Amino acid sequence: MFCIENNLGNYIKEYRGTQSLREFAKKCDISHTHLDSIEKGIDPRTGKKVHVTVDTLKKISNIYHNSKLAEETRSMTIEDIN
Repeated sequence: MFCIENNLGNYIKEYRGTQSLREFAKKCDISHTHLDSIEKGIDPRTGKKVHVTVDTLKKISNIYHNSKLAEETRSMTIEDIN
């Protein structure tokens, strides 16, 4: 698992565009509440940083097979995510 700042959340928000959290999360096969936490960078229930698994990152980036988000996600280092 990686602890993320808002860098990934900002990428997702930008590329999600006008799609709702629920619609986008369904396409990614993750919960909309987890997606919301990822975008915010914190878990609103605990106030702690969100932990995202590599599998979750893959699910999100697979939505954008040939997009800048997929390219940027693939090229992110642990330092970028942390």
